[in-house]
Amino acid sequence: MDLKQIKRIKFLGLGFLLMSVATQASELKVGGYADLEYQMQHVTNRQNTFMVGDSVITLKKEMDNAQFFVKIPFSTPSTGATTSAFQVFQTKGQAWVAYKYESGLSWKIGQIGKVFGVQDPDSGMRFFSRGGLLQPSSTNSGLWDANHPALVLSYDLTDSMSLMGYVADPPAKSGIFNGTINDNYDFGLQLKGKDGGLAWSLGGRRWQRKANYVLDELLDAYLSYNMDEWTFEANADWKKSAYSLQTGTGYYLQIIYALSDKLSLGTRGEYVLNGNYTTTTIAATTTTPAVTTYAQIYRQKEIAVGPEYNFTKSFRARLDGAYGRTQATSKSGSTNTKTGTMSVVYKF
Repeated sequence: MDLKQIKRIKFLGLGFLLMSVATQASELKVGGYADLEYQMQHVTNRQNTFMVGDSVITLKKEMDNAQFFVKIPFSTPSTGATTSAFQVFQTKGQAWVAYKYESGLSWKIGQIGKVFGVQDPDSGMRFFSRGGLLQPSSTNSGLWDANHPALVLSYDLTDSMSLMGYVADPPAKSGIFNGTINDNYDFGLQLKGKDGGLAWSLGGRRWQRKANYVLDELLDAYLSYNMDEWTFEANADWKKSAYSLQTGTGYYLQIIYALSDKLSLGTRGEYVLNGNYTTTTIAATTTTPAVTTYAQIYRQKEIAVGPEYNFTKSFRARLDGAYGRTQATSKSGSTNTKTGTMSVVYKF
């Protein structure tokens, strides 16, 4: 074999390698969306700001019955923040692998997304820019859980109904990442179905703190129905938080009407009783550790209204306003919050 033949074999091998890499890369699906907002908020004073809402880059790979998924969220802090620096992987990041068998059984392991609640956690995927009272946010504890590492098992009972169970690190805590290495796991179960325009779910989770045996429990039920130009969503939650002996309840109703293929109008109402809480942290000193206290919010109400206009399937604009009332205790007065948001969302 002469030198020319050796070079040809090398180039041929390199060509096959590059073709293989290109083929593998073409099977990797890249997607996401960007939510660009201008938000106006008034509580005791005005706080107006330009901001990047919940924006996401996703990577997805499927091969046979296996699936790999990564979600990279990024945003700027909400109204009232003192910095415009990007927040990356803040509570909503995901990275997991999954496998589904022909029998209908499947498993997933990794950093999973939100399990309970009808509302999408990302502002770029919702009808309204601003999340509601049941949705965890930088200013609201929410009744639903944030993402956490978990092992999930699912089984398709029928073509339209499935049963899911999971074991995870403590809710919104992520186990060793906050130092609670020796705490109990969080267990959840969910039965859900979808048939045509009807989707529903009934489920719950349970976690008992090892330190003081206080229970943290959630029961969640939602219903979603699409009928011609109408879309209805309803959600009810019952929650007992480990940070309070009180039991909270939350209710959510959203109605959307499509005036045309491009223009839709929507309204959303929510009511939460003892469901959310605020946190106060006293910084550590040379002699004492940091101390965080939790205060239950007695009652919250909010209503949101606004239109959405779709320029294309990938590009849409929203204008929504929200009015909320918060009563810290049963004997205190109410604090009113007015929020207006203009946003554009591009999905790719």
